[in-house]
Amino acid sequence: MIVYVNGCSFSHGHNALIERGGISWPWHLSNDGYRVENESLSGGSSHRSLRMCMNRAMRHGQKNQEVDIIICQLSNPHRGEFFHQDLGMYINYVPNRFILGEEEIKVFKQQGFTTRKDQTFFNDKGESIEDVYFHKNIVWHNTVIVPEWQRQIEILALCNNLEKLCKIKGIKLLFTAMSSICVPSHHGDMTLMPYITKPMSHIVGRTGPLVESAEDNHPNEDGHYEIYRYILSELKKL
Repeated sequence: MIVYVNGCSFSHGHNALIERGGISWPWHLSNDGYRVENESLSGGSSHRSLRMCMNRAMRHGQKNQEVDIIICQLSNPHRGEFFHQDLGMYINYVPNRFILGEEEIKVFKQQGFTTRKDQTFFNDKGESIEDVYFHKNIVWHNTVIVPEWQRQIEILALCNNLEKLCKIKGIKLLFTAMSSICVPSHHGDMTLMPYITKPMSHIVGRTGPLVESAEDNHPNEDGHYEIYRYILSELKKL
């Protein structure tokens, strides 16, 4: 049985976990007979997760593209993505920088951004990717000019579209979220929202033995295992 997962660091795993050789909760499902495809991205947005889950559902039925279950993990509502026409690709962002996956990094390296400091890439002129592509202006537009309620409705509509698409395609769907702030609502009307599991931060808490540290509330190895156990129980209900 093939299960496709897309989310943020709570599904991909944060840097410290990966550096220790730890695994995030989706990979535990491999021991239960699932073939896991995890395309989560640390810093990934709900828009990215929903778009890629829809793309994965659309491929269902093509040769070697079947999928049985899609798990879409919603993320911080202040994150987002936009399509860069000249580069022909989507770019994910948080309010102060781009969040790049391996494929995006390859493209920007071809554009001359080969020097990396922390999470930022620079060209030989000392310009960051964000400087050259006017990222700060784009983020200002998306996070300030566009009202929060409008962003909530966008995510809510995409959730319902994904749910309808999966029903048409015969794919089982499970929504989960990093925290309660990731769950969209329109003026508190949760009747418009498809079923969503208990947020992951509610499973592991924000402090204690299931998170990385008092300063970093990402799930640690034990935290990811607890999330896996809960998600597995939800999958059995589908």
